[in-house]
Amino acid sequence: DELLVRKNYSYLDGMWEKIKKMLEQRKGEITQFQSTLEGIEKDRAQIVQAELQKLVRHLMTMAYKPRSEIERIMEAEAFELNSVLVLNRQTHCELVSLMQKEQVIVEMNA
Repeated sequence: DELLVRKNYSYLDGMWEKIKKMLEQRKGEITQFQSTLEGIEKDRAQIVQAELQKLVRHLMTMAYKPRSEIERIMEAEAFELNSVLVLNRQTHCELVSLMQKEQVIVEMNA
């Protein structure tokens, strides 16, 4: 507090502007992080879908089991993978929410 009392208004105003810029930058980085996580999950889902489709074609080509049984097996696998993807997205949303909440607290205390 003593340090601030000795500084003039323009110094304090300049510092406040720097703080506001830093807070905006942090907010932008959180938003970018959220977009990155969403992109990763979207890419992962597309890769998994393509690999499952390849596996189905391969199993049908080699007549591993009847078509209906292969489809039933793949449905179970797809359901499990979708559950993991949903859980990942939920976790990412919770993480970003915590980061945004913390950002609000930092802004309130600035």
